[in-house]
Amino acid sequence: MSDQPAAFSLGRLIAVVVPVVAIAFGLQYLLSTGYEQAARDEIESNMLARLLGPTSVGPDASIEFKDADGDLVADSPPDDQCIAPQPLVFSYVASEDASEAQSDWQDVMDALGEKLNVAVEYRPYETTSDQLADLASGKLHVAGFNTGAVPVAVKSSGFVPVCTFGREDGEFGYKMLIIAPAGSAIDGPSDLQDKQVTFVRPDSNSGCKAALVLLMNKYQLLPESGYGWSFSLGHDASILGVAAGEIEAAPVASDIFQRMVDAG
Repeated sequence: MSDQPAAFSLGRLIAVVVPVVAIAFGLQYLLSTGYEQAARDEIESNMLARLLGPTSVGPDASIEFKDADGDLVADSPPDDQCIAPQPLVFSYVASEDASEAQSDWQDVMDALGEKLNVAVEYRPYETTSDQLADLASGKLHVAGFNTGAVPVAVKSSGFVPVCTFGREDGEFGYKMLIIAPAGSAIDGPSDLQDKQVTFVRPDSNSGCKAALVLLMNKYQLLPESGYGWSFSLGHDASILGVAAGEIEAAPVASDIFQRMVDAG
């Protein structure tokens, strides 16, 4: 057995280095493709979940309502289980400025009180979740909800929709508009790539959900990877922000937009 060191072998070096380099490149490829894509997918999924809002109403979400006739709303209870609340509590769509709506609904409350021979009390709600919880527990009796909250209200709180807004011409309904400041480079939804979209609130159809789905399905634009996002918490706030050039783009309800245009 010789004590001399083994001769240098280029072949041995290549045989060792090449697999190591291959493994390194393989790991880099996995990290830069699969793992990064999985991370991006998770972020986008989380953003979509946050933007689409909650699907339950918190502690009262376990309440179940019977629907024996299959009309997709809660059945009326038997006559001997019906109650005559005193006072009858009424509220409109929850918002930070909900208390200001009482005077707008005074005529409706007066008509309800006269027809039913009960006192009618207005109760403002700042959040939809609080409004839904009180409806489910019987603390709220007649309420208005924005379109996006109606499915949750029906399923979790026993809400039975009876009417919607109409107009003097006999028509009803509204559309979702995406608006941008005058003179903006944004000329259509595809121009929202890498821009900031200001939604109204997560439970708003025209102010969030409809735009979110439109951008995702038709224009392949997703929150975070396609555009930034934030909330204004009000259609009026979004419209005023766009008019002032402080908001790059915002989805809003067409009827509220037209009302503000008409008001100057």
